[in-house]
Amino acid sequence: RLGLVLRVVVGGALAGYAIGCLVVLINHVLMVAERMQCQNNLRQVGEGMMGFVCEHGAFPMPTVYRTREGKPGLSWRVALLPFLGEAELHARFRLDEPWDSPHNLTLLPEMPPCFGTPTPNRDGETTLQVIKGRGFLFDDAFVGPPGGRNGLLLGRATDDLRDRPEQTLMLAIAKTPVPWTAPDDLEPGEGEPIGESLWLKGRCHLIGMADGSSRCAYPNTPLSTWQTWLTIAGCEVIED
Repeated sequence: RLGLVLRVVVGGALAGYAIGCLVVLINHVLMVAERMQCQNNLRQVGEGMMGFVCEHGAFPMPTVYRTREGKPGLSWRVALLPFLGEAELHARFRLDEPWDSPHNLTLLPEMPPCFGTPTPNRDGETTLQVIKGRGFLFDDAFVGPPGGRNGLLLGRATDDLRDRPEQTLMLAIAKTPVPWTAPDDLEPGEGEPIGESLWLKGRCHLIGMADGSSRCAYPNTPLSTWQTWLTIAGCEVIED
């Protein structure tokens, strides 16, 4: 009888161990799949950004369209739609109205999958954002000439990018989601630990570079490296 009890106890322990291992394995597979999907989204949006740059010779301003009154209107994400296979959706926006006008709000639920976000949120929200700041690739203080229909606002020209594109940060996945059509993006304060504002999966922050590629940045990445990635004319070179 004692042997039977021992076999039951050992069998239960082994079954519990096996179930625990299975749960860990499933969680790992889901984590890897989620990270791969986010990397794929970064790649697609990066390619769309490169298409925009090839068309206009410059990057879009973070607030790429303004209203008839000159107020912030729509995000750069809307301007990328024709380069993401979403020209029909782009044509349905009223580009001289704010993102939350009655008409434009009806398009909020139609967010393209490539702007999909890993964090739980309401429909029409994204964590895929640019990082704005003085001397960065995206800088609200720098406005280029209008680029066409409805006063499309262009930002940095390709000639303004003096650092290597593969070492210049263009996109990141933030912790806090925003409406995908709204002109809202990350804007860290001076000396602020940038990684604390970004989504972390495992040991990795996923970021997109100005050549359209994606890479991992680790939580212990020093602020000086983040600053080197974000500035466009420091002429620094970062060893991988």
